[in-house]
Amino acid sequence: MSRRRSISVAYLLFAALFGAAAVLVSAPSSARAEPVRCAQQYLYLHDMAGTAAEMSAFAHAVGTPARCSVIADYGRTPLTDAVLASGGARVAGFTSVDASAEQIAALMRDRRRPESRGWTVLTQGAGALVAQRVVQAKPTASERDAGAIRKIVAVGPIWRGTNVGFLGDTEDLSRRLGTYDAVLAVEAPLIDPWCAGCRELVRGSDLLVAMRRDGLPSAGVRYTNVISPFDGLVSDPLSAALDGMDNRILDPARTRGVAHHFALLSEPTVVAAVRDAVAR
Repeated sequence: MSRRRSISVAYLLFAALFGAAAVLVSAPSSARAEPVRCAQQYLYLHDMAGTAAEMSAFAHAVGTPARCSVIADYGRTPLTDAVLASGGARVAGFTSVDASAEQIAALMRDRRRPESRGWTVLTQGAGALVAQRVVQAKPTASERDAGAIRKIVAVGPIWRGTNVGFLGDTEDLSRRLGTYDAVLAVEAPLIDPWCAGCRELVRGSDLLVAMRRDGLPSAGVRYTNVISPFDGLVSDPLSAALDGMDNRILDPARTRGVAHHFALLSEPTVVAAVRDAVAR
C-alpha cells in the first residue's frame, strides 16, 4: 500500500514538475507582445500661444494610437518665459511660422518610424500654417515617398489670416499710404524677439502671400478644415474654407456652447469631426 502510495506521489510530483516546466517554456511565447507598428503616424501642433498639454488632451479625446502619436512643443521665445514667470501656462508657438516649420521638420525626421508611410498632422489655428510650410519646404524625393505629410486636419484654421481688431484693414491702409515698410522697420526689432509669428497671422501678411504663391492646397496632401462660424479670433472664419479642401462648418444648433476659437478643442462635435477625418 505504501509502495503504491509512493509511486502515486512520485507520479504526481513528476506530473507537477513537467507541467511547471511546460508553463515556463510556453509562457514567454504567449506573453510576448507584438511590436507596435505605425503604418501612419500622427503629429499634433498647437496654436500660437497654445500648449502641448492641451494638444495631449485633444489627442487622447481623438483616440489616435499613443505609440504612433507625437505631441509637439515648439516655438518658444522669451514671451514663453515671461508668461511662466507670471504664473501662466507654458504657452509657445511665438517664433515665425517658417522658423517653427524648420523645428517641426527636424522633429518629424527624428521621430519617424521606419515602417511609417507618412504623417497625419492635427492642428489648431496657426499650427496648420506651420504644417503647410513644412509641406512647401520642398523635401527630397525620399522624404516625399516616406515620412511626408499626407493629411492636415485643421481646427479653427487661419489660411487667409485674420482681420480681428481691423488689423488687416490697418495694414492695407499703411501699404496704400506707403508707410508699411517704415513702420515694419521700427516694429520688427521690438516685436519679433517676443512674437515673430504674431504679425504673420494678419490678413495680407507677407507669410500668407508667400504661402498662396507656393501652392495652397498642395498636391498630394488631403486637407480637412473644422470651422466655427463664431470663431472670434479668425475674422472672417469662413474665409478659411478653401476650394480643394474638405470644409466642415460647425452647426451652432449642434454644439455644446458657443464654439469660439479657444474652446474648439474641447467641443465634442469638433472631436467627432476630427476623428472622422482621421479615419478617412
